[in-house]
Amino acid sequence: MGLGALLLRYPLAQLAMSWAGALWLSWLAWKMLRSASAPLLAGNDSGLGPLSAATLQVVNPKVWVTAVAMVGLFATPALPMGWLALVFLLVALPSMTAWALMGIGSARWLRSSRALRLFNQGLAGLLLVSAWSALLV
Repeated sequence: MGLGALLLRYPLAQLAMSWAGALWLSWLAWKMLRSASAPLLAGNDSGLGPLSAATLQVVNPKVWVTAVAMVGLFATPALPMGWLALVFLLVALPSMTAWALMGIGSARWLRSSRALRLFNQGLAGLLLVSAWSALLV
């Protein structure tokens, strides 16, 4: 889409975007660190249904970036879009299943307020480290 060439031409814009991203992630880490530690309830029916969760992916920026990258890198006349979509589906389904199972398993571990608070603090720390290490290296 030309953004890569634009950022190569203007390295200060890339640096500004990196700092803005690190600051944004730091703010998110702060919010996680101070978040309420109400225990998770396994089997709670207040979550999204399958159709709502699938529809949410339409506005998920990671899905769009992945789709654009996949088409840009791998779509050729020798590999039509149908085959590419099938390969993507065969990779995506086990990945999504693993994430769903980890979510179910983590709900069992995070039933107490203390466990949830420690988990949020750990994730906030990891988020800070990953944001700033990428910027300062």
